[in-house]
Amino acid sequence: GDGGAGVFVVTSPVNWFDYPQPTPRVGTLRLHHILEQGILDPAQPSEGVTFYTPPDPSDYMGTDAVRALADGAGGVYVLTRACNPVLAHTFCYQHSVLRLLHVTAAGATWPGWPSGGLSIPVMPEYDPLDQGDMVTDGAGGVVVAWMNFDLPTFQSPSVRAQRYSAAGSPLWPGGQAGLELLAPALERHGLR
Repeated sequence: GDGGAGVFVVTSPVNWFDYPQPTPRVGTLRLHHILEQGILDPAQPSEGVTFYTPPDPSDYMGTDAVRALADGAGGVYVLTRACNPVLAHTFCYQHSVLRLLHVTAAGATWPGWPSGGLSIPVMPEYDPLDQGDMVTDGAGGVVVAWMNFDLPTFQSPSVRAQRYSAAGSPLWPGGQAGLELLAPALERHGLR
């Protein structure tokens, strides 16, 4: 929701993971505001407002929105998954990163937040569609949880989480690395 009876929708207009991309590669995200009457907000272009472009498009083959949540103050938190094929002969799904963005309804970076969002320290893993999610915390911030596939426990990930204030500050111990909520467990899949 948008704090009223409308909704925010995030789209990835050109986003073919693991498929040859034009140069420079793209991974932009666009914000659309649908009003309570079921129409697009006339204050925005019909194609939406581009609010995120990867910092280095040559290194990112695509960006996808995992979840978008209204912040209760007229903006949107967006958890993204960005392909980061840093190793030769690998696919996007093998090396992706999570990023938390906070944007206004107009698509601008929320005041005080970095334009590229906050990087969530997830190690490369084999099922990036299920590696993270978020919920609002009821106080204007969000709680982000993710599966951490570090090299010693690659097949048995731990689950970590961090609560962020509306200003982007980590509120729980552990900083950007978050708290370990669940110790590594064999064959843990999916996080919702």
